[in-house]
Amino acid sequence: MRRRDFIKTAGSAAALGTVSHAAASIHEGEDTGRGTRHTGSIGLARWKKDRFVSVDAPAEGGSLTTIPIIFSGDRLEINARTARAGKIVVEILDPAGKRLSAWEPSQSWRGDGLREEIAWGGGPQLAKLQGEPISLRFHLEDAQLFSFAFRKGEEGGAA
Repeated sequence: MRRRDFIKTAGSAAALGTVSHAAASIHEGEDTGRGTRHTGSIGLARWKKDRFVSVDAPAEGGSLTTIPIIFSGDRLEINARTARAGKIVVEILDPAGKRLSAWEPSQSWRGDGLREEIAWGGGPQLAKLQGEPISLRFHLEDAQLFSFAFRKGEEGGAA
């Protein structure tokens, strides 16, 4: 019997870390000898919390620019993962897509985290842009961006 997985596995559960979501997988069997083309089996796909979909960039890099958004909060957090040599840098743009002159690009972020704060060097505070339309441009190199959020309060506080 030849079996084809519709959802590929990524390795052992230990390699996946903390898993908060799972879904059943379905297999199609061929040449089962049972007089039918289909047979059933059960599998399990696992992934980390809030990591179902991502924007992926190769080592050569890529960028993602948001539509203009109006936010509240005083910090930007990302749910992302980079390779060892990868990085993510964020720019703040006006609604026309031009970088705001008072804002330098963010510091490079590397790692693997669900709620990682993006840091900017000195200059204005992010909270000063609340209520104004802005766009964000994420520059990614060998990285995955799952989501971003503006949050209020201290790190790890209520969203």
